Amino acid sequence: MIELTKLGWLFGYFIICTCSWADISIPGAPVWSTPVIGEKVAHDDQLTLKRITGSPMVYLQEEVDDRFSVPDWFPMQHEPMPNIVKYGKRPDVWACASCHLVSGFGRPESSSLAGLNKEYMLQQLEDFASGQRLDYTGYMNRIASLLSEAEKKDAAKWFASLVSASFIVVKEDTFVPKTFTDNSRMRQITDNSNLELLDYRIIEVPEDIEQARLQSPKAKYISYVPVGSLARGKELVETGAGRTSVCFDCHGQTLSGTESVPSIAGNFGIYTLRQLYGFKSGTRKGKQSAIMQASVVKLSDRDMVDISAYLSSLKRR
Repeated sequence: MIELTKLGWLFGYFIICTCSWADISIPGAPVWSTPVIGEKVAHDDQLTLKRITGSPMVYLQEEVDDRFSVPDWFPMQHEPMPNIVKYGKRPDVWACASCHLVSGFGRPESSSLAGLNKEYMLQQLEDFASGQRLDYTGYMNRIASLLSEAEKKDAAKWFASLVSASFIVVKEDTFVPKTFTDNSRMRQITDNSNLELLDYRIIEVPEDIEQARLQSPKAKYISYVPVGSLARGKELVETGAGRTSVCFDCHGQTLSGTESVPSIAGNFGIYTLRQLYGFKSGTRKGKQSAIMQASVVKLSDRDMVDISAYLSSLKRR
């Protein structure tokens, strides 16, 4: 629900808002691409000391789960985190790395920021703050509107400094394990032996749920995609197939982006799909959006799944 505490801008009107946001609909986007807040999973290890291989650090699980103080397993492998990235700003601004992680790899319900161009990220923060770009959770609209210009610059510069890497294993399949979303929107496998038809969905889950819970930079994800989607997506990306623009024309030959255009290789499939529906529905506007809006007009729902699946299979640069 929307509560009465702070002014925000949404759908062209001023509204009163706080950290308790309703989910924002992205018209046309399938439910599985916009994970809802699901059931809380009971764990009895909140006061258990946790470690990951190769790290000198030790944290309680409850410390790992703290939205206002993120775990930094390998502090010597990156520049010092700005306060806004590590601690956020109570009560309404979570630490940036609590969702996008210290690795910058993020999760399917958020996005990967590692190595993106600083100027591009700054523009997105401005668009979130103004309501030109709507986050399906509402979190980024709230958070961006509460950041100072210095905090935005610090966060964008730091995530841009991170080294990107591939962390998604894409598998074409017909059947997938049944899943559910927990209270952090993370999709988890219910039971590996309990299968269901994938149909025309992209289902993304942690390869190792414990590594994901620990926010380990070594955590990997499995992306289950429809059989044949990678070949169909490749054709659309590389040729346009008469229905869309050739992605290389704007995003570069390696699809790693430019100063103002993002890398689209190796991100989560459902993140990419949300963006395509955002451009198509008008919930993602802002600078240079007209090019993408024109590029998605003729794409079918299946086309957008195919493109998203193929792009997630590429090496992230």
